[in-house]
Amino acid sequence: MNTGAVIPAEILSRTDDLPIYVKLVYGRMSVLLERHGSLVLTTEELATQCGITPRQAAKSLRYLVMLELIRFHRSLDDRRLIHVFQKMK
Repeated sequence: MNTGAVIPAEILSRTDDLPIYVKLVYGRMSVLLERHGSLVLTTEELATQCGITPRQAAKSLRYLVMLELIRFHRSLDDRRLIHVFQKMK
């Protein structure tokens, strides 16, 4: 799998309040959303792609949603794992 991340400067410069795993998730989500616009992905898949734990991935997603950087909706099929992510407009 070809993975990559481009972490925006405004995220990298926030050294005071964003843990590194949040920055990793945001960077990975930026790359995936730039390529596809929206996607379906499990928390475990995202964690594996970022090299972090599923718990850190889940915490990162909640934090990014709170900052209104991404939007996600839980899947109706499996509310525990599957998320549909979209860019914020």
